[in-house]
Amino acid sequence: MKATGRLACEVCGFDFFQTYGPLGADFIECHHTKPLATYKAGEKTKLADLAVVCSNCHRMTDARFIS
Repeated sequence: MKATGRLACEVCGFDFFQTYGPLGADFIECHHTKPLATYKAGEKTKLADLAVVCSNCHRMTDARFIS
C-alpha cells in the first residue's frame, strides 16, 4: 500500500476498490509463499513470506497443494 497507494493482486492486478468502490477498500487476501506445514514450532511468518492476492488467485494457488 505504501509503495503503490493501492492494494492489488500480485498475480493478476485485480483491485477490489476499483471494482467494488468503498466496499472493496483495503480488502485483499494474503498467501503464504512458504507453506505453513514447513514451519518449525514457534517460527513466525515474515512479511517476505506473504503475497497479496485476490480471492481467485489465492484459491488457484492453494489448489495445487490440495489435489
